[in-house]
Amino acid sequence: MIKVDNLCACYGESIVLKDVSLKVQAGRVTCLLGRNGWVNQPYLKVLWGL
Repeated sequence: MIKVDNLCACYGESIVLKDVSLKVQAGRVTCLLGRNGWVNQPYLKVLWGL
């Protein structure tokens, strides 16, 4: 299971994630959608601690 509560992140001076919460159960397939169609590097980098 993956669980994220109130995740926030900035890219330079731009806020790219604000109060994002997510819970994905084991064995589930989940797609993350954002303003431009899908969530890309900023979310994944923060989620994986890069």
